[in-house]
Amino acid sequence: MKRFLNWLFPLHWGSLPYLWLLYMIVPLYDLATDPQFTDEQRYLGYACLLLFTIPYRGKFHYAVGRAWMLHILAEILILAVMIAFISPTFLSLAFYPTAMFGYLSTRQRLLGATLTTLLFLMSVVVILYPISLDLYIKSDLVQYIISILLFPFGVHIYKGWRDMMEKLRAANAQIERLTQEAERQRIARDLHDTLGHALSMITLKSELAEKLARKDPERAAKEMREVQQTSRTVLSQVREMVSNMYRVSLEDELVHTQKLLEAAQISFQTWGDITTVQVNAYTNTVLAMCLREAVNNVVKHSKARQCSFKIRQTATHTEMSIRDDGIGLKARNAEQGGSSGHGLLGMRQRLELVGGTLDIQSGPEHGTEFIVIVPRIVSGRQITG
Repeated sequence: MKRFLNWLFPLHWGSLPYLWLLYMIVPLYDLATDPQFTDEQRYLGYACLLLFTIPYRGKFHYAVGRAWMLHILAEILILAVMIAFISPTFLSLAFYPTAMFGYLSTRQRLLGATLTTLLFLMSVVVILYPISLDLYIKSDLVQYIISILLFPFGVHIYKGWRDMMEKLRAANAQIERLTQEAERQRIARDLHDTLGHALSMITLKSELAEKLARKDPERAAKEMREVQQTSRTVLSQVREMVSNMYRVSLEDELVHTQKLLEAAQISFQTWGDITTVQVNAYTNTVLAMCLREAVNNVVKHSKARQCSFKIRQTATHTEMSIRDDGIGLKARNAEQGGSSGHGLLGMRQRLELVGGTLDIQSGPEHGTEFIVIVPRIVSGRQITG
């Protein structure tokens, strides 16, 4: 179907060719109902209109050039035949060829082509229908002339606006590509500056510790402790980089959760003040992603009617729980063929990065509760009590 429509009129023209073609109903109706036309004129009119559709379709398949102009000239000649042998009112169809002049590169060419077409067709009218100027003015010919003159300029303005929008889209796409390239270069620099130096130091100190292992064990141990400290520092820096690249706020995610559960017609309750929870940016992101995954499980698989969110923070850790009154995790797995999916695995892997744990309590009569616990981190050190 798409191939046929593209054969009929190129798809990038949209609905425009079809909308213009609808105007053909007017001359067809006039030919069929106006008693002033003889049968011979009607048959000639129908034949001309049918023949007119051939160059009308053809001109949309060519860019501005020789073939394009030949199709327009064919339209003009068919209109001249209709005006000469049927009625001067068919001058109203002259907007079909002249409208395409709006796609010429300059307004001077547009005006020249339009005036040439109009003068040619009006010459046919004046020569074959020699009536007084007053009758011409009283007739619809003046309206036809005005529309023929204005229509190409309207098309030209529309073409200019469309070209400007196309350039704007191209410019925005280029800006987006440059932004992505700049971000890739920034990440590459950060990785080089962060990991390159640290890995070189780890390599050197490891080699030194290997050489000192027998000769000076104490110094070798000291070097390895420095290697461990360097690796922890680098790990912290990498986490910070990842957090900066993809940061999700727990507070924002909670708002999204409320909207999602409301749309799923699941009542939602919260306990605890999220604004008082103090965790670093990376841990905040991990908690937000765990909340998102847990709520997705509630919405997609639990068949729950209620869901609750609780968060509290102690001196040593932050605890977050998401609980529903659904069918339970075992029943969900049974419905899904015994698979718990990759989402829970992803939650555990994220939590491992911040030293956290995931505990799942589930039963067919009590629903499911996801309990997330992460240690508090202060100045890069884990608080244990």
